[in-house]
Amino acid sequence: MPTSELRVTHFAYDTTDARRDPNCVLPLDPLRDLVSEGRIGALAPTAFGCMGGVYSARRVREQLAPELARHMLAEGIDAALLVPV
Repeated sequence: MPTSELRVTHFAYDTTDARRDPNCVLPLDPLRDLVSEGRIGALAPTAFGCMGGVYSARRVREQLAPELARHMLAEGIDAALLVPV
């Protein structure tokens, strides 16, 4: 999907910069440049995201992280880029 087609919305987050340039939230264009330069092999078909308001480190450790890892391994993903927003 072209970056120009991405839409950003959030009820409690100022999305001004993200709407102007979605790459500050999901850096697709820089990652695509790395692929075209041959620095990385390819991008995964899926981008995973999660809400920033996660209040339980235990649930992240015991549920969220293992589930994300399971999905990524199933897609054959070798590495993940974590982008704080």
